[in-house]
Amino acid sequence: TRTPERRSASQPVADAVIEGGRNSYLTSRAGVMLKAGMSEAAIVAGILEENAARCRPPLDEKEAQKIAQGVARRYPAGPLAYTPGTTKTRFEIGSHAEMGERLVSILTTGADTAHGEGNFWRCRDGIWEVMDDDDLTSITLQFDGMPVGPSGKKHIALNAGTAASVIKYARSILRTAHATIDFANAPRGVAVRNGFVRVQDGTITIEPLSPEHRARHRLDCDYTLEGTGEVDAFIAELFSDVTESEAIARATTIQEFVGACLVGDAPKYQRALVLYGGGGNGKSELLNAVRALFPKHARASLSPQDWGKPFRLSLLHGARVNLVNEMPSRDILEGDIFKAVITGDEVIAERKFKDPIHFVPEAGHIFAGNTLPGVGDATDGFWRRIVVVPLSREFEGSATRRIGAGTELAENHLGALLLWALNGAAAMQRSEAYTVGDSSKEIAAEWRDESDPVRAWIQECRWVGAVPAMTLYEQYKAWSVPRGFGLMSVHTFGRRLLASRLVAKKKSMGIRVYECVSGRLGRIEGAF
Repeated sequence: TRTPERRSASQPVADAVIEGGRNSYLTSRAGVMLKAGMSEAAIVAGILEENAARCRPPLDEKEAQKIAQGVARRYPAGPLAYTPGTTKTRFEIGSHAEMGERLVSILTTGADTAHGEGNFWRCRDGIWEVMDDDDLTSITLQFDGMPVGPSGKKHIALNAGTAASVIKYARSILRTAHATIDFANAPRGVAVRNGFVRVQDGTITIEPLSPEHRARHRLDCDYTLEGTGEVDAFIAELFSDVTESEAIARATTIQEFVGACLVGDAPKYQRALVLYGGGGNGKSELLNAVRALFPKHARASLSPQDWGKPFRLSLLHGARVNLVNEMPSRDILEGDIFKAVITGDEVIAERKFKDPIHFVPEAGHIFAGNTLPGVGDATDGFWRRIVVVPLSREFEGSATRRIGAGTELAENHLGALLLWALNGAAAMQRSEAYTVGDSSKEIAAEWRDESDPVRAWIQECRWVGAVPAMTLYEQYKAWSVPRGFGLMSVHTFGRRLLASRLVAKKKSMGIRVYECVSGRLGRIEGAF
């Protein structure tokens, strides 16, 4: 057979489907093809043709193929497979409300359903899956052509627009008639092939998986007690260039943090992990191993510099870990958003072409970088939420270097990785504080000083006695301008002085004065 010619992506189309409607349109068409009894291969071919012919610009072929395969594989026999002449094939009046009720009946038959975090959820084999618009549209469009009324002479006629109205009715019914699911307070643990591994009060147990666990992903391995020797050796190699005590501290920090992420505990401890060091030190291999513990829909990759941008925050919804391989060099400015996401406060996230959602972030955040970015937030509230783990081992040219070691570890010893992380989660529940080595504290302090010129100036030019605010401000400007720091107002300067916690504000003879609370390393002219 001859492959039909595909229309050029730049060729105009009178009834083109433009950005914002392409995914829904192709999902709708895939649903129609599925209802017609087409095979998966035929649906994929048809959707690729529709994409090239109608969408402007066309979606990437891989994305279009994924849409087709998603519809075909989710409902391989068709969710509305029916025998003509039975009552289930007919509608009484064929209204959108009636079809909405039928849709709800299909969704809830033989499955637990719930509403929460701006979405509707259905539990399949113990795992809660979001029922997104593409899923609902593909089911709804299979009503197309069904008979209406006793005679059956009229038939349902649907398109993507009328299907949206049916789905709206279904959502209203689900919202009022079904339970609200609370993922934020779900049992701490992770679903695996042989059950649900619960970590509670520092103890690890396994039990049969059930909807009550509110698990949203499953790890493709069994929980066993096979040991963690391979993982321990991999981690030890990363820190073989430092003292034994420092290596243990760094390895323990990472184990505790990854474990907290895995079981959903990370926001409880209100920290973000920063892996810092030059290239060739094993950061990427470590992240490859960690990434294997989180299925694709349970992880995100969103740098903190982007959390304040439109539509970005929703990418963290449902994720257990946020892995950023290389932090951008630009400053982290959004202090309030940073704190809310790290500590698990409820946030409102905008979604493109959809209603905003309210959700409680449950992801832990692991950022890697060869350099440390600037930070526009000088408060303790930001800096006490950062844990830095340096990776200083240089593997380039080393006889022990193994390219792909992290991926190999995950592929061959995923069960050991799981046990290693669970042990870290249990240890954190018992101690409720991360293990932080001396070098981690030193690097974090240096980073803070470098990010805050006022703090750096105080450290360099500490003074004796109480000094008027304007005197300090003039001295700071004389120090900062030659060093390339931007100017700030005297009021901002005063706030930065106090935020450093190295200075105390007082009043003397009716004017504001400041004095250092520790250290007497220098004297500024004008002190009282």
